[in-house]
Amino acid sequence: MNKRAGVLITAVLAAAFFALPAASAAEQNFDPTAGETAWGNYVADAMRAHYKSDIAMIDAGTLATLVNIEVVSEDITRLDIAEVEVALVRLTGREVAAILNNAAKFYPRKNNGFLQVSGLTVSIDPNLRQNKVTGASVGGAPIDPDKVYSVAVTKFLANGGASFGILERVNMVDGSAKFIGDIIAAYYDANKDMPAAGTRYIVRGG
Repeated sequence: MNKRAGVLITAVLAAAFFALPAASAAEQNFDPTAGETAWGNYVADAMRAHYKSDIAMIDAGTLATLVNIEVVSEDITRLDIAEVEVALVRLTGREVAAILNNAAKFYPRKNNGFLQVSGLTVSIDPNLRQNKVTGASVGGAPIDPDKVYSVAVTKFLANGGASFGILERVNMVDGSAKFIGDIIAAYYDANKDMPAAGTRYIVRGG
C-alpha cells in the first residue's frame, strides 16, 4: 500500500477502513469544532511525533477540511490540506494556558478555533463565562507558567489565525516547516490505530 492510500485510510472516518474507538457521542468522531475527536487526536499525535515536541495543537477549522477529499480507486487525488504547513514554536506555560483559554472560550458551542491537542490534558468548566480552562498538564505534570515548551502548530495558527494573536508574536523554529500530508503519511506507517476520544479534555461542572 502506498503512502497516499495510507493517508486515505486515516482520513476517511466514514469508511470501514478504521474501527473507531467508542466516543461519548458519534459526533465526537467527526466534528472537531464541538469537542475532542479521535481523528483530531490522531493528527495532533502525528504532529507531535514528527517534531518530538512536548505539545501539538491544530485548530478545528483546518482539521475539518482534512477529511474533504476525492477518492479514485484505492488512492486519493488530493488531501485538501495536504500542503498546509506545520511548524515548531516555543511557548511558555503561561502562553500555552492563554491559548487554551482562547480555544475554549465558546465551549460547548461550536468554534473553528477549538484546538485538538496532543501531549496535553485539559480541564474545562463550560459554566464559566470566561477562563473556562481550570487546569492543564503536560506529560502528566501541571503546566509550569515559566517553563518553555516545544509546540507543533500549523503555520496558520503560528501566524495568528483563528484569533490566536498571541502566537503571531512567536518566532517559528528555523527550518521546521513541513507539509501536514507528509507528516500524517509517515506517521501512519507505524501507527495504524486511531486513539480514543474523550481522554484529553476533561469537562467539569457540565
